[in-house]
Amino acid sequence: MKASESGDEVKVTVTSTSRPGDICIMIAKQFQETVQLDEPLGDRAVVGSDGKGVPLAKEGARLPAPPTRAR
Repeated sequence: MKASESGDEVKVTVTSTSRPGDICIMIAKQFQETVQLDEPLGDRAVVGSDGKGVPLAKEGARLPAPPTRAR
């Protein structure tokens, strides 16, 4: 993960390398990563490498509940 700072935004770039046979984890897990910034985030927007805003939380990005036993 890389963060590029400017006066009004912080652009984050996430890269991943997969090996043949790996399952795509993008559909299974939600990750959090801490990045050290040169200056406090303050009111700056956080955007992805595409320039679109990055949500603080993504709805529906949770693992499903484990199955329950039938009685």
